[in-house]
Amino acid sequence: MDVEEVVKLVKTEPFTLTEVLYVYNNLRLVNQEGKQKEVSVNHAVVYIGKKRLSSIILRSRFKKLRFKTKVFPLDTFWQDSLLTGLISEQLWLRFKSEFDRDRAFIAGYLCNIGKMAGVIVFPDKMDSLWTQTKDIELQDTWVNLEKKIPLMNHCLLGEIAAAFWG
Repeated sequence: MDVEEVVKLVKTEPFTLTEVLYVYNNLRLVNQEGKQKEVSVNHAVVYIGKKRLSSIILRSRFKKLRFKTKVFPLDTFWQDSLLTGLISEQLWLRFKSEFDRDRAFIAGYLCNIGKMAGVIVFPDKMDSLWTQTKDIELQDTWVNLEKKIPLMNHCLLGEIAAAFWG
């Protein structure tokens, strides 16, 4: 599929288009390129790259699903995932690992995908976990609270999800 076909598809999905432009603007600022007078979807898609675009599309698909959680903040989860991906990418730029830049972004972006699997499978427990992590008196980590509930470790859930997705 060439860039023009991808751009046409992105333009048909308002949420995906919004996310593409949002990520593009953030990347441009992180890379200190300054502002451009006009932003074209075509330029944004090319600038973002295939790997980031695929993660944006994955995110937009997840956002369209209706989950049964009541307090677990899905928007915050995805914003944190994007931020973690961008930080991972910046660390890669600084330290240059054996993996490529896109892999660094995706690893950071998906590092907590097990929490999303938990939201799908155990919505009530995930709500409870979220509430407990925000309790100042408890001051405990997500992993420790998973053990107390008990709930399968989100890292293990992430590994299982990654295995299914290939």
